[in-house]
Amino acid sequence: MTIQDLRKRMDFMKYLGFDESKKMWVYSYSNCTHHQAYGIIAGKLTVVKLSSLQGLNFTIM
Repeated sequence: MTIQDLRKRMDFMKYLGFDESKKMWVYSYSNCTHHQAYGIIAGKLTVVKLSSLQGLNFTIM
């Protein structure tokens, strides 16, 4: 998934927070059939699909 793909789905995205240690903004994506979490790495604007939220420490910004 790219940043452009993520922007198209913003109606379905929910901001969860920023993980300072991983320098990543984390969003959850949910619609009728899909539930997934994605991270956007700061500085690179790279989208990564997260297998779980375990180990993330969110700071609300």
